[in-house]
Amino acid sequence: MGVLGGLEVRRGDELVPVGHARQRSVLAALAADANRVVPVDGLLDRVWGERPPSRARSALRTYLSHLRRALAPVGITITRQGVGYLLATEPETVDAHRFHRLLAAARARQDPQLALDLVQDALALWRGEPLAELDTPWALRVRERWRQERAAAEADRIDWRMACGLHGELLPELAARANAHPFDERAAGQHMLALYRSGRQAEALEQYRRTRHRLADALGTDPAPPLREVHQRILTADPTLIGPLPSPAVPRQDPPTPIGGAGPPVRDGAGPPPAAGGRLRRGTGAVLLVCSLLAAVTAADAGLSSAPPPDPCPAAVRTGDVGACVEEVQSLLVRAGLAMPVDGVYGPFTKMRVAVFQLHAGMAGTGVVDGDTLRALRAGTTRIDVWPAERVERRLREVFPEEPDRVVDLVRCLSHLDPVWMIRYADGTRTWGLFQLTDREVVFEQRGGYLAALDPEWNVLAARAIRDRTGGLDRWTCPPAG
Repeated sequence: MGVLGGLEVRRGDELVPVGHARQRSVLAALAADANRVVPVDGLLDRVWGERPPSRARSALRTYLSHLRRALAPVGITITRQGVGYLLATEPETVDAHRFHRLLAAARARQDPQLALDLVQDALALWRGEPLAELDTPWALRVRERWRQERAAAEADRIDWRMACGLHGELLPELAARANAHPFDERAAGQHMLALYRSGRQAEALEQYRRTRHRLADALGTDPAPPLREVHQRILTADPTLIGPLPSPAVPRQDPPTPIGGAGPPVRDGAGPPPAAGGRLRRGTGAVLLVCSLLAAVTAADAGLSSAPPPDPCPAAVRTGDVGACVEEVQSLLVRAGLAMPVDGVYGPFTKMRVAVFQLHAGMAGTGVVDGDTLRALRAGTTRIDVWPAERVERRLREVFPEEPDRVVDLVRCLSHLDPVWMIRYADGTRTWGLFQLTDREVVFEQRGGYLAALDPEWNVLAARAIRDRTGGLDRWTCPPAG
């Protein structure tokens, strides 16, 4: 069953018909959580959105009855379980779940070639836009989360390809990624390392200069320590940055870890286990792979233990930290609805996302992950509904019909069409949301709260009120002043 693209059900090479578009939407909504009960109200929300029609429950029962008959020949069942419905199938049947299992297995491999084989298999499962039949808020959130997970897998694939000596052929792709994601320090570091290994040291240093200026102009901050370390090692022509020579591809010497079956335990995060406290270490031994630090990470005593690993998180996690704990925090933020790269580097963007989560969870938005914040993240009870960029743009055009293109370009420059974009300045003041409203505008002029300022509807309407009062958009400049 495929949901990483248009919904399809196959029996061997044969497509199994599963009905019209709405019926297919019901199946896709269940398949996203295969082998888990989906409450009826949740299923209605997934398929019809926030305002289902009056006869939606009756229609849902009809669709489920038709789907049971259509799926019976392929051994997939849909049963009523308490307050909801459960689609029961083998774990590997649904491509989205197989993608996640293959990716976890790749990250557990110490051999970069074996990891590369597995991540290639995982990414090959994608056929197009996931959950393509659905356009509800739930589907938009899940789609964005899966896109971020795919982006993280593609970044891991680059690391493993570079560990196999393929930096030369990666240069065009890395240049495009660094330009498309100007605040992604992992992409910038990968590009720098590939340039340096290709004998282009000056261009690698220029990439760092551009990245540093972008971060300073947009976020008022410097690159995180990992990227600064790569820069310093390139600047001093550190010989340990020279990677392996390309080698001919070799067939797999052993089959991949059985997904969902026996085999070594799967551990999130590529490469050797991190040192105590969740930070990456460098020791002696053979180079195992290029991690998100983009430096050679070695561990003579590395190995997968059958014993449960200790909690990698220290008492507090903050800007500059790297490693397994940061990767866990980022993954939990994505689960909470805050799209972001999962790269194991606690930079300014991660700090911003943590602060947004803390505010939604009723905490002070410090941007530092203390024990209470980590427990709240792991509990998974705080979910944040973030509008995707296309919905933001649509609403901007509705509210500002006089000059829609100008407003969209302005907000793209101010906040990258990100409703929860929040910047804290050195004097302690902050700017909020799509239009980067100031503390004064939020609290005193528009009589709102900080959570309201991160609500896209409130933020857009507040900006409209400011525009109407002042007679134009001159109040905003981009890059934003201050």
